[in-house]
Amino acid sequence: MNNIWFKIRRIFIYFIIAALTVLMVYSCRSVAPLTAERYSYSGEEVYGRIISMEPDIETYSAGRLNIKIVDNNDELNLRGSVRIKKDSAIMVSVNAFAGIEAARLLLTRDSVKILDRINNRYFLGDYNDSRKFFPVKADFDIIQSIFLGSSLRIFDEFDILERSGTWYMFDRDVLTVSYTGDILPDKGLFFGEDMLRIKLDPRFLMKDLELYSTGNEIYTRLSFNSFTDAGGNYFPDDIDFHFISHNLPLHANLKFSRIEIDRELNFPFSIPSRYRPF
Repeated sequence: MNNIWFKIRRIFIYFIIAALTVLMVYSCRSVAPLTAERYSYSGEEVYGRIISMEPDIETYSAGRLNIKIVDNNDELNLRGSVRIKKDSAIMVSVNAFAGIEAARLLLTRDSVKILDRINNRYFLGDYNDSRKFFPVKADFDIIQSIFLGSSLRIFDEFDILERSGTWYMFDRDVLTVSYTGDILPDKGLFFGEDMLRIKLDPRFLMKDLELYSTGNEIYTRLSFNSFTDAGGNYFPDDIDFHFISHNLPLHANLKFSRIEIDRELNFPFSIPSRYRPF
Protein backbone atom coordinates (compact mmCIF):
# COMPACT_ATOMS: atom_id res chain seq x y z
CA MET A 1 0.00 0.00 0.00
CA ASN A 2 2.84 2.39 0.78
CA ASN A 3 4.19 1.74 -2.74
CA ILE A 4 0.89 2.95 -4.18
CA TRP A 5 1.09 6.26 -2.29
CA PHE A 6 4.73 6.65 -3.35
CA LYS A 7 3.80 6.31 -7.02
CA ILE A 8 0.80 8.65 -6.68
CA ARG A 9 3.04 11.23 -5.07
CA ARG A 10 5.79 10.73 -7.69
CA ILE A 11 3.51 11.24 -10.67
CA PHE A 12 2.02 14.35 -9.05
CA ILE A 13 5.51 15.74 -8.42
CA TYR A 14 6.51 15.27 -12.06
CA PHE A 15 3.15 16.62 -13.23
CA ILE A 16 3.87 19.85 -11.34
CA ILE A 17 7.47 19.97 -12.60
CA ALA A 18 6.23 19.72 -16.18
CA ALA A 19 3.62 22.43 -15.66
CA LEU A 20 5.94 24.83 -13.88
CA THR A 21 8.76 24.32 -16.36
CA VAL A 22 6.51 25.24 -19.27
CA LEU A 23 5.28 28.30 -17.36
CA MET A 24 8.84 29.43 -16.50
CA VAL A 25 9.99 29.07 -20.09
CA TYR A 26 7.10 31.04 -21.54
CA SER A 27 7.37 33.75 -18.93
CA CYS A 28 10.77 34.60 -20.43
CA ARG A 29 8.97 35.82 -23.59
CA SER A 30 11.62 34.47 -25.97
CA VAL A 31 9.71 32.24 -28.37
CA ALA A 32 10.26 32.10 -32.12
CA PRO A 33 8.14 30.34 -34.74
CA LEU A 34 8.90 27.36 -36.92
CA THR A 35 7.86 28.12 -40.49
CA ALA A 36 5.63 25.67 -42.35
CA GLU A 37 3.77 25.61 -45.62
CA ARG A 38 0.12 26.65 -45.26
CA TYR A 39 -2.73 28.13 -43.20
CA SER A 40 -0.81 31.12 -41.88
CA TYR A 41 -1.99 33.32 -39.00
CA SER A 42 -0.62 36.41 -37.33
CA GLY A 43 0.20 36.28 -33.64
CA GLU A 44 -2.88 38.40 -32.94
CA GLU A 45 -5.09 35.96 -34.82
CA VAL A 46 -3.61 32.95 -32.99
CA TYR A 47 -4.20 34.64 -29.66
CA GLY A 48 -7.78 35.46 -30.60
CA ARG A 49 -8.46 31.86 -31.61
CA ILE A 50 -7.01 30.63 -28.31
CA ILE A 51 -9.29 32.98 -26.37
CA SER A 52 -12.29 31.75 -28.36
CA MET A 53 -11.54 28.15 -27.27
CA GLU A 54 -11.25 29.00 -23.57
CA PRO A 55 -13.91 26.98 -21.67
CA ASP A 56 -16.81 29.22 -20.67
CA ILE A 57 -17.78 27.39 -17.48
CA GLU A 58 -18.22 27.81 -13.76
CA THR A 59 -17.61 24.20 -12.72
CA TYR A 60 -16.15 21.05 -14.25
CA SER A 61 -16.23 17.46 -13.06
CA ALA A 62 -14.82 14.20 -14.42
CA GLY A 63 -16.66 11.48 -12.55
CA ARG A 64 -14.10 8.91 -13.60
CA LEU A 65 -10.36 9.35 -13.95
CA ASN A 66 -8.38 6.27 -15.02
CA ILE A 67 -4.66 6.53 -14.31
CA LYS A 68 -2.02 4.14 -15.62
CA ILE A 69 1.52 4.68 -14.34
CA VAL A 70 4.51 2.85 -15.83
CA ASP A 71 7.68 3.32 -13.78
CA ASN A 72 10.78 1.14 -14.32
CA ASN A 73 8.63 -1.49 -16.03
CA ASP A 74 6.22 -1.57 -13.06
CA GLU A 75 2.62 -0.81 -13.99
CA LEU A 76 0.03 0.61 -11.61
CA ASN A 77 -3.62 1.25 -12.49
CA LEU A 78 -5.74 3.59 -10.39
CA ARG A 79 -9.12 5.27 -10.58
CA GLY A 80 -10.27 8.59 -9.30
CA SER A 81 -12.22 11.76 -10.03
CA VAL A 82 -11.63 15.47 -10.59
CA ARG A 83 -13.73 18.47 -9.55
CA ILE A 84 -12.98 22.07 -10.47
CA LYS A 85 -14.62 25.35 -9.59
CA LYS A 86 -12.95 27.49 -12.19
CA ASP A 87 -10.30 29.85 -10.83
CA SER A 88 -11.21 28.83 -7.28
CA ALA A 89 -10.72 25.16 -6.34
CA ILE A 90 -9.43 21.86 -7.70
CA MET A 91 -10.07 18.54 -5.96
CA VAL A 92 -8.54 15.25 -7.10
CA SER A 93 -9.49 11.97 -5.46
CA VAL A 94 -7.51 8.78 -6.19
CA ASN A 95 -8.78 5.30 -5.37
CA ALA A 96 -6.56 2.26 -4.87
CA PHE A 97 -8.66 -0.90 -4.54
CA ALA A 98 -12.40 -1.60 -4.71
CA GLY A 99 -13.25 2.10 -4.75
CA ILE A 100 -11.40 2.81 -1.49
CA GLU A 101 -9.90 6.31 -1.54
CA ALA A 102 -6.12 6.33 -1.24
CA ALA A 103 -5.46 10.07 -1.47
CA ARG A 104 -7.28 13.38 -1.79
CA LEU A 105 -5.82 16.68 -2.95
CA LEU A 106 -7.57 20.03 -2.62
CA LEU A 107 -6.02 23.12 -4.18
CA THR A 108 -7.30 26.66 -3.86
CA ARG A 109 -5.55 29.79 -5.01
CA ASP A 110 -3.77 30.17 -1.65
CA SER A 111 -3.84 26.74 0.00
CA VAL A 112 -2.75 23.13 -0.50
CA LYS A 113 -4.50 20.32 1.39
CA ILE A 114 -3.62 16.63 1.14
CA LEU A 115 -5.05 13.51 2.76
CA ASP A 116 -2.97 10.33 2.68
CA ARG A 117 -5.53 7.71 3.70
CA ILE A 118 -3.04 4.86 3.30
CA ASN A 119 -0.72 6.15 6.00
CA ASN A 120 -3.29 8.21 7.98
CA ARG A 121 -1.47 11.47 7.41
CA TYR A 122 -2.42 14.96 6.22
CA PHE A 123 -0.90 18.20 5.02
CA LEU A 124 -2.31 21.71 5.36
CA GLY A 125 -0.44 24.75 4.12
CA ASP A 126 0.09 27.29 1.40
CA TYR A 127 2.12 26.89 -1.78
CA ASN A 128 5.36 27.88 -0.07
CA ASP A 129 4.77 25.35 2.71
CA SER A 130 4.07 22.62 0.16
CA ARG A 131 7.69 22.71 -0.97
CA LYS A 132 8.61 20.54 2.03
CA PHE A 133 6.30 17.91 0.56
CA PHE A 134 6.96 18.47 -3.16
CA PRO A 135 10.34 19.58 -4.53
CA VAL A 136 8.83 22.46 -6.55
CA LYS A 137 6.26 25.12 -5.86
CA ALA A 138 2.83 24.21 -7.23
CA ASP A 139 0.89 26.56 -9.50
CA PHE A 140 -2.91 26.55 -9.39
CA ASP A 141 -3.48 28.15 -12.80
CA ILE A 142 -1.21 25.83 -14.75
CA ILE A 143 -2.63 22.67 -13.14
CA GLN A 144 -6.15 23.93 -13.91
CA SER A 145 -5.10 24.70 -17.50
CA ILE A 146 -3.88 21.14 -18.05
CA PHE A 147 -7.05 19.55 -16.67
CA LEU A 148 -9.21 21.88 -18.77
CA GLY A 149 -6.99 21.68 -21.85
CA SER A 150 -6.67 25.46 -21.98
CA SER A 151 -3.57 27.09 -23.45
CA LEU A 152 -4.64 30.64 -22.59
CA ARG A 153 -2.44 30.88 -19.48
CA ILE A 154 0.56 29.71 -21.46
CA PHE A 155 -0.03 32.38 -24.10
CA ASP A 156 -1.37 35.04 -21.74
CA GLU A 157 1.68 37.20 -22.34
CA PHE A 158 0.54 38.62 -25.66
CA ASP A 159 3.98 39.64 -26.88
CA ILE A 160 4.98 35.97 -26.97
CA LEU A 161 3.00 35.75 -30.19
CA GLU A 162 3.10 39.30 -31.48
CA ARG A 163 6.13 39.91 -33.68
CA SER A 164 6.14 42.38 -36.53
CA GLY A 165 6.11 40.48 -39.80
CA THR A 166 5.84 37.08 -38.08
CA TRP A 167 3.27 34.52 -39.19
CA TYR A 168 2.37 31.20 -37.64
CA MET A 169 1.55 28.43 -40.07
CA PHE A 170 -0.12 25.03 -40.00
CA ASP A 171 1.70 22.09 -41.48
CA ARG A 172 -0.07 18.71 -41.59
CA ASP A 173 -2.82 20.20 -39.42
CA VAL A 174 -0.43 21.13 -36.60
CA LEU A 175 0.65 24.64 -35.62
CA THR A 176 4.07 24.53 -33.97
CA VAL A 177 5.80 27.23 -31.93
CA SER A 178 9.37 26.37 -30.99
CA TYR A 179 12.39 27.91 -29.28
CA THR A 180 15.92 26.72 -28.51
CA GLY A 181 18.35 28.60 -26.31
CA ASP A 182 19.32 29.58 -22.78
CA ILE A 183 15.99 30.86 -21.55
CA LEU A 184 15.48 29.60 -18.01
CA PRO A 185 16.57 31.67 -14.98
CA ASP A 186 19.92 30.76 -13.42
CA LYS A 187 18.14 29.62 -10.26
CA GLY A 188 15.37 27.84 -12.12
CA LEU A 189 14.65 24.14 -12.27
CA PHE A 190 17.07 23.35 -15.08
CA PHE A 191 20.25 24.72 -16.58
CA GLY A 192 21.83 24.72 -20.01
CA GLU A 193 20.31 25.00 -23.46
CA ASP A 194 16.61 24.22 -23.55
CA MET A 195 14.20 23.31 -26.31
CA LEU A 196 10.54 24.21 -25.92
CA ARG A 197 7.75 23.31 -28.31
CA ILE A 198 3.98 23.72 -28.18
CA LYS A 199 1.66 22.29 -30.82
CA LEU A 200 -1.94 23.27 -31.48
CA ASP A 201 -4.47 21.39 -33.59
CA PRO A 202 -6.69 23.07 -36.25
CA ARG A 203 -9.22 24.00 -33.55
CA PHE A 204 -6.40 25.74 -31.65
CA LEU A 205 -6.63 23.17 -28.86
CA MET A 206 -3.42 21.94 -27.24
CA LYS A 207 -1.84 18.92 -28.88
CA ASP A 208 1.63 18.70 -27.30
CA LEU A 209 3.73 20.53 -24.74
CA GLU A 210 7.35 19.46 -24.99
CA LEU A 211 10.55 20.51 -23.21
CA TYR A 212 14.11 19.21 -23.31
CA SER A 213 16.86 20.53 -21.05
CA THR A 214 20.36 19.51 -22.12
CA GLY A 215 21.94 20.66 -18.87
CA ASN A 216 20.10 18.15 -16.69
CA GLU A 217 19.17 15.69 -19.45
CA ILE A 218 15.49 16.11 -18.63
CA TYR A 219 12.77 15.57 -21.21
CA THR A 220 9.09 16.24 -20.55
CA ARG A 221 6.09 15.90 -22.86
CA LEU A 222 2.37 16.25 -22.30
CA SER A 223 0.35 14.85 -25.22
CA PHE A 224 -3.33 15.72 -25.44
CA ASN A 225 -4.51 12.75 -27.48
CA SER A 226 -8.20 13.64 -27.77
CA PHE A 227 -10.87 16.06 -26.61
CA THR A 228 -14.56 15.61 -25.86
CA ASP A 229 -17.40 18.10 -26.26
CA ALA A 230 -19.31 18.99 -23.10
CA GLY A 231 -21.88 21.74 -23.51
CA GLY A 232 -20.04 23.28 -26.46
CA ASN A 233 -16.71 23.30 -24.61
CA TYR A 234 -13.81 20.99 -25.45
CA PHE A 235 -11.95 19.16 -22.68
CA PRO A 236 -9.11 16.63 -22.87
CA ASP A 237 -10.23 13.06 -22.20
CA ASP A 238 -6.90 11.32 -22.90
CA ILE A 239 -3.54 12.76 -21.79
CA ASP A 240 -0.14 11.05 -21.99
CA PHE A 241 2.58 12.25 -19.65
CA HIS A 242 6.22 11.38 -20.41
CA PHE A 243 9.13 12.29 -18.14
CA ILE A 244 12.73 11.15 -18.60
CA SER A 245 15.51 12.19 -16.22
CA HIS A 246 19.03 10.79 -16.66
CA ASN A 247 17.63 7.94 -18.78
CA LEU A 248 15.09 6.98 -16.09
CA PRO A 249 11.64 7.10 -17.73
CA LEU A 250 8.23 7.57 -16.16
CA HIS A 251 5.03 7.40 -18.19
CA ALA A 252 1.45 8.00 -17.16
CA ASN A 253 -1.82 8.01 -19.05
CA LEU A 254 -4.86 9.86 -17.75
CA LYS A 255 -8.30 9.14 -19.18
CA PHE A 256 -11.27 11.31 -18.20
CA SER A 257 -14.92 10.32 -18.60
CA ARG A 258 -18.35 11.26 -17.24
CA ILE A 259 -17.44 14.91 -17.80
CA GLU A 260 -20.07 17.42 -16.73
CA ILE A 261 -20.07 21.21 -16.53
CA ASP A 262 -21.89 23.86 -14.52
CA ARG A 263 -23.47 21.55 -11.96
CA GLU A 264 -23.32 22.31 -8.28
CA LEU A 265 -20.23 20.82 -6.67
CA ASN A 266 -18.92 20.53 -3.17
CA PHE A 267 -15.33 20.08 -2.09
CA PRO A 268 -15.40 18.14 1.19
CA PHE A 269 -12.17 17.93 3.13
CA SER A 270 -12.20 16.78 6.74
CA ILE A 271 -9.31 15.32 8.72
CA PRO A 272 -10.00 12.33 11.00
CA SER A 273 -8.72 12.80 14.54
CA ARG A 274 -6.33 9.84 14.26
CA TYR A 275 -4.42 11.37 11.31
CA ARG A 276 -0.96 12.86 11.90
CA PRO A 277 0.57 15.79 10.00
CA PHE A 278 3.35 15.16 7.51
